[in-house]
Amino acid sequence: MAGDGLLDGDLTQISEFLVDHHYVMGLSDGGAHAQFICDARCPTFLLSHFARRRTRGPRFAVDSLVRRLTRDPAELYGFDDRGVLAVGKRADVNVIDPASLAPCTPRLTDDLPSGAHRFVQDATGYDVTIVAGTVTRRNGRHRRPPGSPPPSAPPLTMRGASPPPARRGGGLHTSTGDVEPPR
Repeated sequence: MAGDGLLDGDLTQISEFLVDHHYVMGLSDGGAHAQFICDARCPTFLLSHFARRRTRGPRFAVDSLVRRLTRDPAELYGFDDRGVLAVGKRADVNVIDPASLAPCTPRLTDDLPSGAHRFVQDATGYDVTIVAGTVTRRNGRHRRPPGSPPPSAPPLTMRGASPPPARRGGGLHTSTGDVEPPR
């Protein structure tokens, strides 16, 4: 698992990343390998291990780890409305209990629209999750905001003023009408 910073059971490389201001936390394979791996544990493990449970090497302050997971990537990718708690910002917040924060064992589920399998991984210690000022989880249970689609509906992601590019015909059509050849 070298991409994880874990090499032969050694987390030294992750410690080196955490002190390097050029390194930005990030993780995504877009779900392409959901039947084989689940890396959802990474933020939880980072906070629980490197801030509280680490016995070999330095521990890191929770606020610096949270900044590495939130503000740094938001600034890098231009998400000006998130990454910090401030008036007029999006207000995405996790209220955690540091003493019980830990990733759970991954489990296989078949909840994808096609019935395909994927790994999911829960965590303990997240007391409340607030997204854009609305409580979405409390004590490990999802809370559906009024007027939101049922859990079986696929989530929609909208970012910025223009919609994401859509595939039509043989090329990629952008919101400006430009067409790129198929890949």
